[in-house]
Formats: sequence, C-alpha cells, structure tokens
Amino acid sequence: MPNIIDLTNQVFGDLTVICRAKGKNHRAYWLCKCKCGNEKIINGTNLIHGKTKTCGHCKTKDVLSKGTYGIHSVFHTLEEWSNITGLSVNDVKECFEQHISFFDFMKRNQTIDETGNRYGKLTVIKQVENDKFNRACWLCKCDCGNEIVVEGAQLRSKEYASCGCEKKNRLKELTQTHGKSKTSTYQSWLSMKSRCYNRNNNRYENYGGRGIKVCEQWKNNFEQFLKDMGEKPNIHYSIDRIDVNGDYEPYNCRWATNTQQANNKQNSNHNYKKELEVIYWNIHKRCNVKTSKNYKNYGGRNIKLEWKSFIDFYRDMLKSYVEHREVYGRKNTSIDRIDVNGNYCKENCKWSTLKEQANNKRNTIILTYKNISHTLFEWSKIVGIKQNVLYRRYQLHWNVEDILYKPVKNSVPKETLLEKHTYNSWKDMLRYAKRRNIDVQVSWNIYNNFFYDMGLKFEHSKLTRIDKTKGYSKENCIWKRSDKNG
Repeated sequence: MPNIIDLTNQVFGDLTVICRAKGKNHRAYWLCKCKCGNEKIINGTNLIHGKTKTCGHCKTKDVLSKGTYGIHSVFHTLEEWSNITGLSVNDVKECFEQHISFFDFMKRNQTIDETGNRYGKLTVIKQVENDKFNRACWLCKCDCGNEIVVEGAQLRSKEYASCGCEKKNRLKELTQTHGKSKTSTYQSWLSMKSRCYNRNNNRYENYGGRGIKVCEQWKNNFEQFLKDMGEKPNIHYSIDRIDVNGDYEPYNCRWATNTQQANNKQNSNHNYKKELEVIYWNIHKRCNVKTSKNYKNYGGRNIKLEWKSFIDFYRDMLKSYVEHREVYGRKNTSIDRIDVNGNYCKENCKWSTLKEQANNKRNTIILTYKNISHTLFEWSKIVGIKQNVLYRRYQLHWNVEDILYKPVKNSVPKETLLEKHTYNSWKDMLRYAKRRNIDVQVSWNIYNNFFYDMGLKFEHSKLTRIDKTKGYSKENCIWKRSDKNG
C-alpha cells in the first residue's frame, strides 16, 4: 500500500484541510473547510492537482467585481449587489438562485429585435411575453400557415427552421413509398398478382393455373407498373391482356372497358399474335427475298426491315394494331410507312386503312395552298369536293385555288347538306335519349349549343358516345365514321 501524503492544515484555493475522512475504494479523502464556512469531504488527488478549489456552493461570482477588484468571492446583501451591478433586487436574487453570473444575466437580457426577420420557413411577427427564465420569446408564422412561439436564441442558432411541418414532411418522404396504396390503380395491381400467384384466389385456375405470370419489372415494383400503364382512367376500366395467352407485360396490357374485355377472351376467334406474324413475314419477304414480286419496290429501293426479330416487332406494334383493328376491322388494317422512302421501324410505321394507304404512295399528288400541304384525298375532305373532281382539275392544269375552291356546277353546296344532317342527328339523339332514359347535357336542348360544341357533321358519320355508361355530353361524344372504308 503506497504512503499517503498528509494534507492536514494545507490550503488549496478557498479550501483548508482539517483532517482525513473515511473514503471509498481505499483512496484518501479529506475533510475541508471553505472560506464561505461550508465543510465538504474531497478526494485528495483532486486537491493536489487543483481540480477542486471551492466547496461548490459559493461558485456564483460577480464577474464584473472579479474583473474590477480581483477578489475571488465577495459577500454583500442583495441591496448592496443591486447597487454595485445596477440590476434590480429580484434580478440579483434570480442570479444567485440559478447560479449564473451577473454578466451572463445582463448579456442574456439584452433583447435583439427580431421583428420581420426570416429563419428557414419562419417569419418573426412580434415579441411576446418572456418565458419563466425571463428569456425573450417571439411569435413566428410558418410558410404552412401555423404560428409558433420561439426563443430568440433558438432562432439565431437555427435550432428552429419551421413549426415542425418540415420534419413531418421529411419523415413522410422517408416512410412513404409511392402514396398510391388507396387508389384503384394499386388495387388492380394487387388483384393482377393475386390471380397469378395466390392459389386461394377463385380465379387462379384461369391465370396462374394456366402458367400466366407477371413480368419481373412489375412483380414487386408498383412504381414501374404505374409508369408503364399510367393511372386507371376510371372505375369502369380494368387491366386487359391483349394476347389472352400471354403474360402481364407492358406491351401486352392495356386499360380496357367491360365491352372490350368481353370481346377479348380465350374463346374469341381472333389470334393477334398469328395475325401480326403474317404481316411481319410479308414485310421480311418484300425487303429481303429477291424472288418476291414486290422486292423491286422495297428491297430493290434499299428499304430495310429494322426489327431484328418478330418478338421486337410484336412488342412495338401490338397495342396500336389492336386499337386500329377494333375500330376499322382486320381487313381494313394495314401497316403503312409514314415516309414512303424510309425503312420499316417503329418511328416510321403506323396502322392505316386501305384508303389512307392508297393515298400515301410515291406518286401521290400533294397540293400546297397558303403554306398548307395535303394530298388530294385529304383536301377533298376539307373542301367538300369529291377526289375525282379535284384530280380532273389537276390534270387540266388549273391553279391551286381554283382546284380547291371553285364551286361544282349543278350541285348542292356540301356545307348545306351536312348542316341539315347535323340537325337531324341532334333530333335523333334527343328522341333516343328520351326513349332510353339517357342523360343529355342541359345546354344541348338548344340546337345552337349542340352545333357549337360538336361542330359540323362529316360524311358517313354518326354521333357516338365514347363511354356507353355515361350520357350525351361534349366530353363523351364524337362524330364516328360508320362506312366500311372509314
């Protein structure tokens, strides 16, 4: 056991050692008396190394007095301290109770005017009553509209930058994935997966039981599904596989109405994949097979098939093919190059009717009038004169204005006939809606309002509702061609 140094009667700061006291863990403790009169047992090591110099109860010091007189501890009554420091008696008392120096107290109570200042999302409105520690407080308004009371020091230290809404928003961003869990689009995604993977689903036999799967990019990623498919238009739509024997994949899915779903089942007569396969190999033949009778007009002119395989062609063109086929029928749906001198690729191909394709050839006549260019077929629709009449005028070398706008002799103006047909369609609509109890847009009870919204009827068309579950309105009605050639 090491020798213990006797510290009796030695002075360490304001402490005078009286005698050795009973200690802990075999360490030397000493009973000391402070200049303020308090006695305290202190570790001898702390005394020797200068870590402890007072009893701790006389720690409060007047810094100004220390700076001026160089006295470590000065004792006065509250009134005397008030006269020395210039503080009120209550303020002096508060300093002793809270164990803070007079200098810190005065510095804390030097109020900085924060009115009008901005800290983060907070704008300071006015000063309010100080808190229980007499610290200056300010009423602030957040950008979100909430008001909050904050200490001036907390504002300046940027401890507060909002009323708390920013923290909530950050927490929401961290915990929220996509925020669509209550939408019908999300429910459709869940139902799609359940039909394919949940054996307890009553429709599993017709989906997962037949080997129908959900593609990897959709299976566990709703955000990707939403990006590819978009939001569900309304509750009357559901997800539909174009090829009923194919998987749920971006190119094979669409939002479809109940009618479209009913016409696209396993027992349907059409086979989209087979139909597109025939079209693809016909293109391949006329572009690559020199013995083909059409090779000289395609491959012979260096026109190429840019799709490397049928699968690529199928994925790019399936959706647009089905949409066109449903409107115009299979026989009136043909693949057409937008630029007749360009290659077969997704950017340069579209589905057209036979009539539209016949007017998009290398020898197609294009007329330009006032910087607007159209084919004869398109001009005939615009000006209301038959295409063969325009063609005869073109062969006779008429100027463009006369070709397009010179009236045809012994004929009723097209506009007059179409306006009469438009009026008759309006009357038919009202009679049909009344008989079937279908809602009609209120303003459409007047013909002028109907004509203003729908415009002039064009040839071989009829008024059709887009969504059969809704009534007749501007948003739900179109003039739809009813002839076979579209």
